[in-house]
Amino acid sequence: MKLQGSNAALQHRGFSLAETTIVVAIAGVMTALAVPIVTQLAADSSISKNRRIACEIASMAASAVAAGDSTIPEAADAEAAVRLLIVGVTITEGIEGMHFQTRSLSESEIEDVVEFLRMEGGLLVFRDIEDVERP
Repeated sequence: MKLQGSNAALQHRGFSLAETTIVVAIAGVMTALAVPIVTQLAADSSISKNRRIACEIASMAASAVAAGDSTIPEAADAEAAVRLLIVGVTITEGIEGMHFQTRSLSESEIEDVVEFLRMEGGLLVFRDIEDVERP
């Protein structure tokens, strides 16, 4: 009797086709629901990163102007001011010798960051995210 019971248990191994199909279908539905959410999270994180960099650059530009820089107020637009800060600005009047420089940015990063900045009265000003269109 004992042998027959263990043989019966050994014969039923694995999952049936129906069980496997149900698991695959559930995984497919979960993936279909997750992809748009993950895509939106990636876009939101990119916007947040660009917003943070733009805020840092605007703050650095304000500090440079307060220290005596005259090149940023003369910049033609926000992109020109950002490019000045990427190269670096050294103060020659006011607090002489101070150097202001931001990290290097790719061309696409510059384009994305400039969306959050504008020149206003000779100052590089940060624009809040509500003023910028979302992708």
